[in-house]
Amino acid sequence: MKILTEEDIKKELRKKYQNKEFKFDKRTNQKFIEIVNASFISETGYIVYHDHHVTDEQWYIDNYEPLMIDKIDYVVNKIKEDPDTRQAYIAMLYPDKYYNDDMICTIGMQVIYHKDTKKLDYIVNMRSNNACEYTMDSLWHCKIFTMILNRLISEMDNDICPGYLYWNVASLHLYEEDFKFLSDKTKIADEIKYSFEQIKRISEHFNKIKK
Repeated sequence: MKILTEEDIKKELRKKYQNKEFKFDKRTNQKFIEIVNASFISETGYIVYHDHHVTDEQWYIDNYEPLMIDKIDYVVNKIKEDPDTRQAYIAMLYPDKYYNDDMICTIGMQVIYHKDTKKLDYIVNMRSNNACEYTMDSLWHCKIFTMILNRLISEMDNDICPGYLYWNVASLHLYEEDFKFLSDKTKIADEIKYSFEQIKRISEHFNKIKK
């Protein structure tokens, strides 16, 4: 089965733009293009980008991390108790609390361990993701992935190494104001260099673990 990449997703968005497959969002009063049920591997943390979508890490600390109290412990312990478990899941969306217009975008994350290869996969499930905001989202998930990985290395097996970071989104979209950033000639904003440096450091950390 072919696994899509971030570049495949960008090509699909570009094709929808060229074919004028526009939808309209009455909430923002903008046209947009959309990939429904997008599934791909997060490798570079980049699809399209513009600096007005830079989100400070503090936003994730304030809005996402309170939803994760004790959940990393739960995931780590689940895998330690049963390496074959498919219940190592962090649920982020609770309808009774978030069933409103500000419903959180990330539904949850799952971790799957492969005993034969000693690789750990991290799977993100989102209800909605703006392609321009994907970079900062992926950076935060790299951070959580690294935290879980380090815990399992220290508490279970120091030969565990990272597998894939899978990204599943019910609605991956791009708004009219950002259509111009689908061009291959678009320069990456200076603000994104921070994110790529962070991802590079995480990647280097992973490579050290592999050795």
